[in-house]
Amino acid sequence: MKKYTEQVRDDILRWLGDYNLSDFEDAEEFTERLERDIIGDVTGIATGGYTLDSEEAKEYVLNDIDTVIKTMHCYNGAYVAEKILNGNYEWLDMRTRLEIFPRVAYEVAKEIFKERGK
Repeated sequence: MKKYTEQVRDDILRWLGDYNLSDFEDAEEFTERLERDIIGDVTGIATGGYTLDSEEAKEYVLNDIDTVIKTMHCYNGAYVAEKILNGNYEWLDMRTRLEIFPRVAYEVAKEIFKERGK
C-alpha cells in the first residue's frame, strides 16, 4: 500500500489530462487552479470521505500513521484523540489528504513546469 504523498500525487497526475498547461504562467498559478478544481475529489472532502469505507480508511491511516500524526498538528489533540477512539478513520484519512494536498500539488506542478522550461 502506498503512503499518502504517493497516493495524492497519483490522484493529481490522473487529473492532469483535463488541463492545457500552456494556459498557466507558472507552477503557482497551476497549483491554485488544482486546489480550486480537484481538491475535493483528490481528498474526499467533496463527498465526506475519500474511501467512504471505514475499514479501508483505517488501513490507509495505519499504513502511514507518521504522516497522519504530522498533519494533525493544527487540530486540538483531544479532538483528534476523540476521532481515533471513536474509530472515525474516514475523517482522519480525509483530513490527512486535505492537509498534504497543497504541498504535493505544488511539487507536481513544479516538476511539470521545470520539464517544460518554465
